Amino acid sequence: MQVRDLVDDNPDLELTVAAGVRELDTAITWVATTEVDDVTGWVDGGELLLMMGSNITRQEDQQRRYVRNLKENGIAALGFGTGIRHRVIPKALLDEADRVGLPVVEVPYHIPFVRITHAVFGALNDERDRVLEDALRVSNELTRLVVRSGDSLTATMGFVSQELGARLELRDTVTRQVIAEAGSRPRGRVEQQVELEFEDSTFPLALTAAKEGTITEFDHQVLRHLQSAVMYEFARRNAVDVARLRLAGDLLTDIARGSLTEAELTTRLGAFGLAPDAAFAALHIIDDTDDGEEILRKLTRALGDLRRSYLATTSQHAVTLLARVGDVEQAACLAAEFLRYVPTARIGVGRVAKGLDLGTSLMEARTAVAESRGQQVVTYRDLQSFGPLLAVPPNALKLYVDDVLGGILDNEKLLATVEALAQHGGHWGNAAEALQVHRHTLRYRANQIRQFTGLDPDSPDHRSQLWMAVAALRIVRLREAGHEPRGDRPSVTSEGGDIARLGG
Repeated sequence: MQVRDLVDDNPDLELTVAAGVRELDTAITWVATTEVDDVTGWVDGGELLLMMGSNITRQEDQQRRYVRNLKENGIAALGFGTGIRHRVIPKALLDEADRVGLPVVEVPYHIPFVRITHAVFGALNDERDRVLEDALRVSNELTRLVVRSGDSLTATMGFVSQELGARLELRDTVTRQVIAEAGSRPRGRVEQQVELEFEDSTFPLALTAAKEGTITEFDHQVLRHLQSAVMYEFARRNAVDVARLRLAGDLLTDIARGSLTEAELTTRLGAFGLAPDAAFAALHIIDDTDDGEEILRKLTRALGDLRRSYLATTSQHAVTLLARVGDVEQAACLAAEFLRYVPTARIGVGRVAKGLDLGTSLMEARTAVAESRGQQVVTYRDLQSFGPLLAVPPNALKLYVDDVLGGILDNEKLLATVEALAQHGGHWGNAAEALQVHRHTLRYRANQIRQFTGLDPDSPDHRSQLWMAVAALRIVRLREAGHEPRGDRPSVTSEGGDIARLGG
């Protein structure tokens, strides 16, 4: 209730306004009674302070100090009881109250303070009941919007913004991206702003409300109801995103393995809203310091800002995605943009391709990361001898590996020896140093390679053939590893940057 309501709605109390007429709209939240000269520590603010003036002396300076002390401690109004210590309220006290804007109400001698207390508490209870009823009405409408609306986030935030006359923003606290907003920005000075964190939620969200007027108890209750509606919506979205994340992972794995027909690929891309004849480049992003879901959440903003259609999935420390681009230069620029959001990542970029050729692009991106050797962005053009092998059909490549390396496929030491000798041009000393073994050990391994494969590591031609087979083996293993989509944690994304963005 306001000071004005106390005076106007309770004529039986015979209260008269003696000072502070311009501040009668001040809200009263409680009643306190004390005669101390300094109320600091005795009140919380917002109280109607009832007193008989036993602490008020005839000194005007003391009277003025007392009024300033009440104002500084947030007292809503002073109820001054006359007829006991003071026949009338001291003039200096009233002048100072007018100056600082503190309402002063004169309480006649025959009106007990307890009657005023009952009047205030009764009005506060009635007001609280009205707030609860209004908040319940809003809660019921929010429930209806959540259940019936296809996009309940837009509907619920728009409804609450109108109810409160406030500007609302919902942000991802990780990327600081504004996920949803409603209401126009206040034209005048923002008098109050409140931010609610979703502390007990797995979703990294913050809801901010700003308005020109005071944020009331009703506003706080409605915002808490909106929080519940937002959490429900994101739980629903997360269930959809988890399923979509797994489906995207399955699709990218099947594309990389070459196990789809053109018709099957067209159907499954279409299920994600992506045009089957559109050109995409594969990007494989690895960051050993971060989780795949967190990496994707950070990259979502870049993809949304650049208005790229994409399909993405995650693994333990990685994200694999197909992004719609015009050429490989655009794809490389997109990778460079990603580094703004994940600065410690390594990114492989495959060629721009369509249809079944997307499998080659995916393998190029994954191989490029594996061969990055300290570079943060590596494209398929940097793969050198790997390039031709990536274009070989999976079954044919596997047959080639089995044919050349069949006898040493399960011996990682011999495979590493082939690679070291190839990288160092057959120089035994350098190869032994790279493997951290003695030259005699290296000679022994070379004899085993010669025995099991029929190819001589001392021969440049044979060594080149062995090296190509080892490179092919790495590609085969990458294909067989595929992608294991996790989807076990929520992904907070804006509508424009979903796991599979529409608009292919």
